[in-house]
Amino acid sequence: MPAFALKRRMIYRLSRQASAQIDEIIRYTDKFFGPLQTEEYIDGLYYSFDLLTDSPKFGRDWRQGKRRYIYRYYG
Repeated sequence: MPAFALKRRMIYRLSRQASAQIDEIIRYTDKFFGPLQTEEYIDGLYYSFDLLTDSPKFGRDWRQGKRRYIYRYYG
């Protein structure tokens, strides 16, 4: 038996709406902050998706059995 166990990663799928919103974020960030900031932001966003697939209980209870994780918020 190996000394390590491979952890199976959950798969996520983005809705069309989420995918379109990410496209808008990319265009906006690229226009106002440049390609390096765009790449950093999007890499972090997709890292968050991976984090959530590895740890589905990460984040806060939200409502109706759903959880909420805020990647970045500037309010």
